[in-house]
Amino acid sequence: MKIISGLQQYGDYGWAWTEPDYIGQSSCRCRTNGDGEGLWYWARSGATNLPEMTPVMEWKQIMGTCQFYLPRNRKAAYSRLYRRWKQNNQYEAR
Repeated sequence: MKIISGLQQYGDYGWAWTEPDYIGQSSCRCRTNGDGEGLWYWARSGATNLPEMTPVMEWKQIMGTCQFYLPRNRKAAYSRLYRRWKQNNQYEAR
């Protein structure tokens, strides 16, 4: 199973990717800022578009720029994301 997919450069030195959500049921879009710092998830905002009543989506920051960063090297960034995911989902990654 490929855990981290679609790792692409975002901005000058940042990254965007997709990973399984915390229960492994669906995927979740993630990114750093353009410098590879901070962690954002694409999530529902709580608002709805009228008249369609569809949810509004937005980037929500869940870790600050001093709490999370990814290296500029693609292979090193992927390795760090994989290790982070494996630590957070030990029951899944055995």
